[in-house]
Amino acid sequence: MTAETLRAPRERLEREAVDALPAWRVILQMVRFRPGLWLLNLAAMLVLNLFWQLPGFVLQAFFDLLSGDAAAGLTVWTLVTILAGCMVGRVLGMYGLIRTNVPFFVHTAALLRRNLLRHILRRPGAAALPDSPGEAISRFRGDVFEISLCPVAQ
Repeated sequence: MTAETLRAPRERLEREAVDALPAWRVILQMVRFRPGLWLLNLAAMLVLNLFWQLPGFVLQAFFDLLSGDAAAGLTVWTLVTILAGCMVGRVLGMYGLIRTNVPFFVHTAALLRRNLLRHILRRPGAAALPDSPGEAISRFRGDVFEISLCPVAQ
């Protein structure tokens, strides 16, 4: 190994360290890019999770009703109605996720790709890509997908 080959990785690391941005700041900026969609998405996720939990409480009330320990006013038909409402709530939650999750994901992925391309095009021609072209393709496809998925999957 020559001194040149040992020096090259160190220079590359120093160059990349300057351009590094913490992941939490990237995710926060993506949320700030489309805050309305993100808030609607969060609300739809909360509705969906709530209506996945309610049938357990309804079943508890049903078995309390069978044992004779039920609260006043609960009948089998009120419990069936609550279960039907839970199913409607689940459908609405899924619909809300579909209507907000996909647009938020696509908009933030497009924003990240645009910013990546802008950064590459602003660099000098000889140093436009710090790594191989295959690495750049991986960044545009895989990394953007994973980072865009983070604010909507949490």
